[in-house]
Amino acid sequence: MKYIIFLFVFSFSAYAEKIVTLTTLAGYAPYTFKYAKKTNGVKEGGKITPGKDTRSLQGIAWDIVRESFHSQGYTIKLHVYPWARALKQMKQGKVDGLFPTTKTEARSKYFYFSKNATNSYSTCFYTKAKTEFKFLGISSLKGKKVGVIRGFSYGNKFDTYKKNLKLSPSGGDRESFLMLEKNRIDVYVGYDIVADYFLKNTNQLAKFKRHAPIDFNYEFLSTNLDNPAKIQKVKDFDKGIEAIKKNGAFKKILEKWGIDELRVNPAGK
Repeated sequence: MKYIIFLFVFSFSAYAEKIVTLTTLAGYAPYTFKYAKKTNGVKEGGKITPGKDTRSLQGIAWDIVRESFHSQGYTIKLHVYPWARALKQMKQGKVDGLFPTTKTEARSKYFYFSKNATNSYSTCFYTKAKTEFKFLGISSLKGKKVGVIRGFSYGNKFDTYKKNLKLSPSGGDRESFLMLEKNRIDVYVGYDIVADYFLKNTNQLAKFKRHAPIDFNYEFLSTNLDNPAKIQKVKDFDKGIEAIKKNGAFKKILEKWGIDELRVNPAGK
């Protein structure tokens, strides 16, 4: 009888469903953003089993995260919030992982970060196309009204220098570029791929000028530093990225989004 009970417990444990609960933001195309309209797929908060997708989100980073976890046998529960709320959910330990997260000294005190990145970007500054602005590095911004997205980090270089700037927070690229167009700010700091994607898809590329980047940053999957079980799930994500690179799924994601190369390994391996 004891043997039967042991066998039952062992069998149940061996085949127990592996679930990871994630949170992210929308409005961050082409990395994480909502569909204009999609009726098929799993509803937000539902179980996204291997081979399935959600109707709530699309994007390069989401495809990489989803395929990586699925390759390791995980079922995903996804919650999409504004960035400030998503960050708060992770800080409070209400989810297993947050992405995409820029790694900073401050966040490293309470977050554990994946070894592989979910995506990468250059920090650039945008002005109106016809504005006379000589960009000679980050110090060129001193005395200017600089637009940023509320709660975002733009890498250690900008985050360290921003105390010298007049910052005007907004809810996203759309609001910030409108502020720039109406001269409410002088410069907007943005992630090049994200900002350019927005301008291209709203036919506004000719209105604005992107200046040389001041920094290059990776974004990661993060979790609570004091929770070993959650850290193991992030480590499994790292295994998953290596797996989809080997099985061709990573290459298919890049082809799907028309990208030749995406740097996701800070170690350069």
